[in-house]
Amino acid sequence: MQTEVRLLHASDTNVLDQVIELADDNRGSLGFMPAQAFGPFARSGTIIVALQGDELLGYLLFRRVKTKYSAAITHLCVREAAREQQLPRQLFNFLLELVKGVSAITLKCRRDYTFANKLWHRLGFTPRDEVTGRSLDGKPLTRWYYLFNTQLELFKAREDDDRLRVVIDANVFYDLCGAPAATEPKEAYSLLADWLLDDISLCVTDEIYHEINRNQNRAVREANRKEVRKFEELRYDKPSRDGVLADIKTIIPRSDSERNKSDLTHLANAIAAKARYFITQDVAVIEQGEALFDRYGLLVRRPVDLVVDIDELKNNNKYVESRFVEHKTAFAPIKSRDITALTQDFIYHEGREKLNELRTKLRTFVASPERYQAEVWKANKSEMVQHAMTVWSVDRGGLDVALLRCKPNHSRLVERKLKELILNAAGRGLTYVKVSDPYISDTVRKALAEYSFFRDASDDCWYRFLASGIRSLDYLTAHLGDQLQQAGGLPEPLRQVFLAGETDTRSLFHAEKCLWPVKLAGAKVPCYIVPIQHRWARNLFDERMSEADIFGFDATLLFSRRNVYYRGATPRLPQVGRILWYVSKSKGGQQYGELRAASYVEAVTIASAKSLFRKYEGLGVYKWNDIIALAKGNAHAPILCFEFADTELLPTPISFGDVQKMLVADGRKPNQLVGPIEISHELYLKLYAQTG
Repeated sequence: MQTEVRLLHASDTNVLDQVIELADDNRGSLGFMPAQAFGPFARSGTIIVALQGDELLGYLLFRRVKTKYSAAITHLCVREAAREQQLPRQLFNFLLELVKGVSAITLKCRRDYTFANKLWHRLGFTPRDEVTGRSLDGKPLTRWYYLFNTQLELFKAREDDDRLRVVIDANVFYDLCGAPAATEPKEAYSLLADWLLDDISLCVTDEIYHEINRNQNRAVREANRKEVRKFEELRYDKPSRDGVLADIKTIIPRSDSERNKSDLTHLANAIAAKARYFITQDVAVIEQGEALFDRYGLLVRRPVDLVVDIDELKNNNKYVESRFVEHKTAFAPIKSRDITALTQDFIYHEGREKLNELRTKLRTFVASPERYQAEVWKANKSEMVQHAMTVWSVDRGGLDVALLRCKPNHSRLVERKLKELILNAAGRGLTYVKVSDPYISDTVRKALAEYSFFRDASDDCWYRFLASGIRSLDYLTAHLGDQLQQAGGLPEPLRQVFLAGETDTRSLFHAEKCLWPVKLAGAKVPCYIVPIQHRWARNLFDERMSEADIFGFDATLLFSRRNVYYRGATPRLPQVGRILWYVSKSKGGQQYGELRAASYVEAVTIASAKSLFRKYEGLGVYKWNDIIALAKGNAHAPILCFEFADTELLPTPISFGDVQKMLVADGRKPNQLVGPIEISHELYLKLYAQTG
């Protein structure tokens, strides 16, 4: 029977399972790689397989190393019965055609693997140098290079210069120490794979010596001290560490045992040492990964997650969430061919969810497109990048979200989807959005809290009530009162108005925000028209203006529920209230000059330009040069920064001329709208109603 050599497709689950099985059978020579890691490689088109019919004979797994314009072979494995054939040559020739244009193909192989080293020689590789292997016995590795030209400039620099500094916690360290004697693989062993040697430097901090010293067995202490010398030790500023430690104790509450104190100290040391990655299997730390990322830019990963994400992390060492979307992206329908990949990508590891359980759900949803909207967020440029997944349907008087999953640190993307779902439900005249997914990650939970979702213990689902248009309290009571009376865990603002009968302006306004996008006619709070330049509006909230020039703007600001905007210190804005955004005419571009959006003011701060920039650097579109220009070159000059939230685009923008007419009709003089102006509650409602 003829042998077929081709790329492995992620939908070929039978072949993928055989690849995983073959790798597991040969992990003694290949090194341990988690089963979950193979799916992403298959989806990225970097596994080549040799088949006879449906039977796998061998495979070659490689990576594209963008920073060095090269390719690197991670695994080349052939079944023992097929090793006398020319399969390695066939697999390698396929790779040569696939990576045309790179400068070199590289690999590392243990020096004592005589048979394999003879193979690399036959395939045309040259042994250029060697390094000490990652395995704890420190076996030497030969670096083999297959050069497409004779230039080695790309490889002259020390190859560990740009390795990712990855701090491991004490439990991961102890797992790695036990690797040589282990009979069963552990997740942490994946960090010892030789193919990771060029990409990461496993690091510890000096707290590990205190951990080691607590062991009562002298022989174990001495052995562990010897092992810890194999890891890079990061240095840090102790006063900075002390401040961080006090802070993270409020984020991750722990009992006051020596072990718990040491765990938090190790984490604080990593942050103070400016590490970007912290590898742990501690569930409590993982659950607070979002908070640690928001506060310190620290990416918390399980060992397997690091292995899966290594190419993305390696090629963007300065990754931050506010820049994770580099290309035009969109939610696209889930296809049946996506199910295997999505199951692997979005299984809830911290719960008891089974792969089969999620796979069956997805098949049911995809098979019923007339009932379910099953969507995945992908980057158009590379359909391999999948950030989030949702499945929703209309269920009686509400919208039911059966699945809501995302990658870690992507809460803004979930916020964007929740906003879409709320506005979708409002447009249909529905009264609530329900999230019935039983497996809610910390990242998703954070986004749900942003939009005032609450968990009802009676059915363990998350709810968010809503209405649209301009409504009276009587109307809302008639249409929502019964549901609100029966709901468990109702947010306090809704409880005060609809259960306790509070009708003062403050209570009504806070209830309105919990039911957004409705406007409560009786909530007479301060209202303003605020001008904003086109270039800022398109980044902060107006996707319609961004569609024409989607590249070169910060897409994730559009995703976030809240953002900030800077102005001169006068005139002042209220601490809370409503605003209508007037997008001023741009110079030489699209002539807007329209009211285009509505938001709430969440907070207003007047302080020095320098202090405000530090406080809000992660939000808004202003860079330091914009801030200092606003402060007329004085970093200590006071400027105004206001947080705004729950922005909705007006269905029909109102022109500058029509705004002037309505100002005059309200007894006001015409206004050029070059600065914020206060308007009456009544005029706000008239302007808002006209756009519907």
